[in-house]
Amino acid sequence: MPRAERTAPPYVQIQDHFRSRILSGEIEEGARLPSIAAIAEEWGVAPATAAKAMAGLGVEGYTVTSTQGTFATVGKGAVGARDLAMRRGWTGGNGNRLVITEGDVRPAPAYVAELLGLEPAGARVARREWVTYDGSKPIRLSVSWWSAELAELVPRLGTTEQGDSLEWIRTEAGRAPAHGRDYFEGREADVREAKALGIRPGDPVLASTYLWSDSQGVIEYGEFVLPRKRVVSFSYAIEQPQGTDHSE
Repeated sequence: MPRAERTAPPYVQIQDHFRSRILSGEIEEGARLPSIAAIAEEWGVAPATAAKAMAGLGVEGYTVTSTQGTFATVGKGAVGARDLAMRRGWTGGNGNRLVITEGDVRPAPAYVAELLGLEPAGARVARREWVTYDGSKPIRLSVSWWSAELAELVPRLGTTEQGDSLEWIRTEAGRAPAHGRDYFEGREADVREAKALGIRPGDPVLASTYLWSDSQGVIEYGEFVLPRKRVVSFSYAIEQPQGTDHSE
């Protein structure tokens, strides 16, 4: 019987469990998932926790819910490699220019080690930092982190070599993200961010972090910061209930 552990909030563990089963095909397209009450009982959590996990799967696009229950929608949550690259600001697009400012292998900050699933004591990570420019104006500061173990398979991760690390990882390590989780926060810029973006410390910024993983664990942890008046936009399809027609 699955039980919630302390390494992640229970709703995240439940969400990850069902997402993995949907992606692997163990739960087939259109299959009905257990009820909220059944999930809560099986995992030993409150119904509200189980409901939060199922709601998260719906937001990600892996399930749809109707009066008949919650059903798997295999592939609805999939994101292409270029979409992932756009989300972390790697592909230039619109004539933007990218400058890699740092690339090395270094001791892991405690929080990064924890997010990558590494033992904090003695952990080392590869890190790349770059700035995206619109003409001469810096519009985005980005940082990506990988385990030193992955960097041994893909040495370029710990360098300032120009290129898409997602493609390097796919071709050299045989791994590709199957699941992602993005977080966004409005806050004040710190000194490093302000210097990179040409703004003042304390100015408002939109900060984002993300985790990309596959069946072997976390592949990449990343962070990026945008100054005020910059826009983040993701496109996606919205499935309409059967019988709905808005063509007129």
